[in-house]
Amino acid sequence: MIDLPRSKDSSAHSIKFTINLGAISVEPLRRWDVDRDINRETVWGARLGERVGAFLATPDDHWWAISQHSPLSDVEGEIAHLLVSGVLPFLQKHVSGSDLIALWDTGHSPGLTEGQRLRNLAQLKEIAQRAA
Repeated sequence: MIDLPRSKDSSAHSIKFTINLGAISVEPLRRWDVDRDINRETVWGARLGERVGAFLATPDDHWWAISQHSPLSDVEGEIAHLLVSGVLPFLQKHVSGSDLIALWDTGHSPGLTEGQRLRNLAQLKEIAQRAA
């Protein structure tokens, strides 16, 4: 999922935005989310999330500003590069249940609070044990 929040600093002449990313339908997480309507989900309900600025060479909470006079090709190129070089490898690295267990066991939980990390980790370990 991709969310493009607009900054309160935006105006009629310039829009300032960032990108929030989230993964909701990661297997086997769907198994415990069977009652959730995936079509109504937002990036905030993701089991794995990150702000795109985390994939910059120097991670930062990055915001882009565009106006009718700014060339979009610069912003498009930078965002495309971040998606290809950082976001897609990050999602591919954490696509399986065992990958998420390994990630969450480190104490790192992009897009989650510590309580959510611990709850999700316990649920995912339980699912993995039942499947074994």
